[in-house]
Amino acid sequence: MEEDTDEESCVEEEDDESANEYTDDEDVSWKVRRASAKCLAALIVSRPEMLSRLYEEACPKLIDRFKEREENVKMDVFSTFIELLRQTGNVTKGQADFDQSR
Repeated sequence: MEEDTDEESCVEEEDDESANEYTDDEDVSWKVRRASAKCLAALIVSRPEMLSRLYEEACPKLIDRFKEREENVKMDVFSTFIELLRQTGNVTKGQADFDQSR
């Protein structure tokens, strides 16, 4: 009878350990990463005067996210980077137009 009790307690311990494990199904941090990319894209579009600072601080971190495992997040990261390049083109084009008008 004691042997059965030992086996049951061992099985219960394994169940408790597996309940504490964190699985990908429960991982919702991708939502935070995706929202961060969208927020950064909004900042890029609305504040073109901050582009030089964004290139210094945000661009390296954005490039690191190119290795993202979640497809939705990866697409938003690429879209954000494209928006950064687009805004850079708009700003440099505006500066060239300004220089030509002098």
